[in-house]
Amino acid sequence: MSNIIQMSRLKSAFQYMERFDKNITLSKMLVLLEIFNHYPEVLTGRELYRKTGSVLTYQAMSKTINRFCSSEPTLKLSEEGRGFLYLTENPEDKREKFVNMTDKGLDVLSKFEDILNGTKRSD
Repeated sequence: MSNIIQMSRLKSAFQYMERFDKNITLSKMLVLLEIFNHYPEVLTGRELYRKTGSVLTYQAMSKTINRFCSSEPTLKLSEEGRGFLYLTENPEDKREKFVNMTDKGLDVLSKFEDILNGTKRSD
């Protein structure tokens, strides 16, 4: 596949994601895609940090997770931008949270992946 086609698909995929977060970056997408690619397995924040190759600081990654959680009411995102993820408590360690995908998050990231693969046009 030519680089021009790949770049065009990447641009289309990011334009699709900008509908949900105007400040989306490659590193934020990496965090979301790592969670998506491990679904239905759930990851802790520390596991996610290791799996993403530390492209973000742990603090920035936590902020990114909270940005896409439905349980974060103080962020100034549009309603559509929230609700991709939710957190659950680890029963073995109450200080730790599991990061889970919502149905909305699965749907949006499936469409993102389809656009990248050229199997679906952005809506």
